[in-house]
Amino acid sequence: MPSNRSKHLKPQSLIQFQQYFSTEEVCVKYLYQIRWPNGWVCPKCQSKKGYYIEHRHVYECSECHYQASVTAGAIFHKTRTPLHIWFLAVFFSDYRYTWFFFARIKKDAWRFSEKGLATASKNP
Repeated sequence: MPSNRSKHLKPQSLIQFQQYFSTEEVCVKYLYQIRWPNGWVCPKCQSKKGYYIEHRHVYECSECHYQASVTAGAIFHKTRTPLHIWFLAVFFSDYRYTWFFFARIKKDAWRFSEKGLATASKNP
């Protein structure tokens, strides 16, 4: 299904994140690649023969007829919230990025306040 474009892709900025995970389809393909990196395998019987049931968004095993989705067993399972929203929540929950994000805001706020003070002192 999806290409091997990104093995556990980790965007480094919000802009990069939005470029990578811009649609629901991309998010589904990403989860597929993580769950089944070597192609679909039935979680029940380990068969590699299966097909996608589009209207149900599940894969069905041709051998035992077990159905599985890319979200089964994950925090996204049975959610009505779009995957790109879940991905965004996971992205922002990453401590390192959150720290970087708030450090950047603090730095920018300091710079803006310095510029504001300098401008105010020049124009009384």
